[in-house]
Amino acid sequence: MFKEKLNEKNILVSIFCSFLLFLLSIFILCCPILRIKDFSFVYPLFFGVYALTELLLFALSYHRKEYSNFISFLVSFVLFIMGFLMNLTESPRSIAISLLVFVLVNALAKLKRADYYHDRKSRLWSIEMTILVMFIITGVVTSLNFAWGVEAQILTLGFFALICSIFKVVELLVVYLTKGKLK
Repeated sequence: MFKEKLNEKNILVSIFCSFLLFLLSIFILCCPILRIKDFSFVYPLFFGVYALTELLLFALSYHRKEYSNFISFLVSFVLFIMGFLMNLTESPRSIAISLLVFVLVNALAKLKRADYYHDRKSRLWSIEMTILVMFIITGVVTSLNFAWGVEAQILTLGFFALICSIFKVVELLVVYLTKGKLK
């Protein structure tokens, strides 16, 4: 019984993290309306909030020896720090490369999670792989569209953040509704 309550608590915190990413995406999408046109502020903010949510999710899954959230946290945190130390937004090329690094490392983390489900003979791995492929396609297409003006860059990042939060919610709902045992 205690384990069930703990799992429900973990699900609620996970949903909170996804909701936090969703709120971030709404904020980023509203930045041009709010006349916030400083992409060098918005871009590291995305990585900082993403790192925070992944750290919270890792804290919940640490006892299961599941480290994909920690890998996502590390890459997000490194890009967050680099956003302040180096100007990642100085050129569309550096923005695209940093986002591609983010997408590729997160894709490897998602691939590890899919392998975890595959090893346990759960069909959840196919859902994880589908989300992985959609995440990679979205990330690559997003990184190709940073050559436009600042407002377009902010909106592109906002839509990418929105899609990431939707992927997180779908993944959590599938795992929650199937109790991780889709056979």
